[in-house]
Amino acid sequence: LLPTWRKIPELLQLVQFVVFTRSPHPSPPTHSFPQINRQVDISATDIRTRVAHGSSIRYLLPEYVRNLIYQHQLYQNSTD
Repeated sequence: LLPTWRKIPELLQLVQFVVFTRSPHPSPPTHSFPQINRQVDISATDIRTRVAHGSSIRYLLPEYVRNLIYQHQLYQNSTD
């Protein structure tokens, strides 16, 4: 649904989108955006649940993202 985003033409000038799919979900339509597909069997919900339970998220996210999550204590309670 990227084409429906506000200011998508500006965003396309600023970033390169990378698309990850999760089985058993099919690959999303490309909508003529450049696409790199890799299958990942982890969801944002799984990440939040792991953090909330004190489980490791190493190798699931880039180090700088993990650091931000821990520095700002994100997802560590049910209100996040």
